[in-house]
Amino acid sequence: MIICVLSLLPAGCADQSPTETQQKSQPVYAYPGDVRLSVARINETKRALDDYPNADRAKAIIADGTITVDEMNEFDRTMAACLSKLGYDGQYDANGTFSMKRLNESDGTTDSTQALDECQTVTGYDVIRTLYSNAVRNPDDVDLGPYVVQCMIDIGAAPQGYTLDEYVMDSRNRTGPYATLDALQDTDPSNSQAQQIRECGYDPLHKADGIIGAPKW
Repeated sequence: MIICVLSLLPAGCADQSPTETQQKSQPVYAYPGDVRLSVARINETKRALDDYPNADRAKAIIADGTITVDEMNEFDRTMAACLSKLGYDGQYDANGTFSMKRLNESDGTTDSTQALDECQTVTGYDVIRTLYSNAVRNPDDVDLGPYVVQCMIDIGAAPQGYTLDEYVMDSRNRTGPYATLDALQDTDPSNSQAQQIRECGYDPLHKADGIIGAPKW
């Protein structure tokens, strides 16, 4: 199965199989479970992947309407193997934060942006990982706006009567709760209120429980 996946990678990566060491070291990130995709999400993702030149693997993953943990782990290993061939060690930690470093500091043939583009962006990997994250935090694909507003009120970051229109404006202009967040991030990023505001904006349904994070390059 790995061979099939690798054959769909862009030129330069297709013959790079994960070594035994890489397979044991990947993934350090633990996906919480398989996710079902709504028809709307599948169709939207299919349209998005049409713009990706080497997205056959990504399209195959969503074809049955489910993204499994095994599929995500396999895609992670494949991307890590491709990055390794280009001279980089790239992986997610247990919190879902991506980090990347050169395997050999003297090797400057491929810069990090080019490596990420070749191994992750053109394959649709970034789309699938974000899709998985969104399906975990919003399994029924509902409009999260009203839930974000109520969450901001519940944690005391916004006043009673706070509306969705006000939230949209605050989010766009970095006012209201986001002005508070920006100030706290400058002075005390680990502050509990800053964390609560971030979680309201990202996971107002409290489905991810801090496990899933969107890719952070």
